[in-house]
Amino acid sequence: KKNLTSSIILVMMLLITPCVSAQTYRQIKGWSKEVNDRLEDFLNSTITMKIRKVAVFDGDGTVMGQVPHYLADEALYRYADKYYKGKNDKVSKEKMAILNRMVKDGNNVGKAYVEDRVHFLAGMTPAEIMDMGYECYLDSYQGKFYPEMKQLIANLKEYGFEVWILTASPEFLYQKFLAEELGLPDTQILGVKSVVANGRLTDEIIMPIPQDDGKANVIPTFIKARPLIVGGNSRGD
Repeated sequence: KKNLTSSIILVMMLLITPCVSAQTYRQIKGWSKEVNDRLEDFLNSTITMKIRKVAVFDGDGTVMGQVPHYLADEALYRYADKYYKGKNDKVSKEKMAILNRMVKDGNNVGKAYVEDRVHFLAGMTPAEIMDMGYECYLDSYQGKFYPEMKQLIANLKEYGFEVWILTASPEFLYQKFLAEELGLPDTQILGVKSVVANGRLTDEIIMPIPQDDGKANVIPTFIKARPLIVGGNSRGD
């Protein structure tokens, strides 16, 4: 009878004990033991936090390689070669003029250059832009994602983090392939936004532009949480 009573008490204790899921850090191959230990300590320190746990990373050069070009630029030039180059209609001339202006500018981290990418895409549907980026990814960038960053993102998700990608490239251009490659919702891929009217992208850019100071301002504007970890690779981040 005593054993039966003890068993009943034990079962009751198990039933009323809050369920705590084990969160396991997986070593990131290619990074030193010191870095892995520091990351594991950091992630374990967040287990009891009762807040939105947010991590924010840049895209080009941070989660994936950008050599010799940014995917955003390569996708636009490939599309122009296929549909606009050598044609004399009004739209083709306007689109080629935008690309020529971008080449002359040459500062692919400047706000004017970043805005011109949107001007080039204006008039297209979001689906067409997503496919443009996805096709360029399949042809030239599928093998350029850093495995260490993918492992880091997997660890962050294991510990209950929302992982966001914040790029200065056009949002629709990057959402499809980044969401697929990194296993993230496309709504957590943020880039340069512009108004969609009647199903097509317009020239009307939605502020802030995620470049330089604007990149920091996007976080409270759209993510609405203070991140616990951020990462980038350039002064524009």
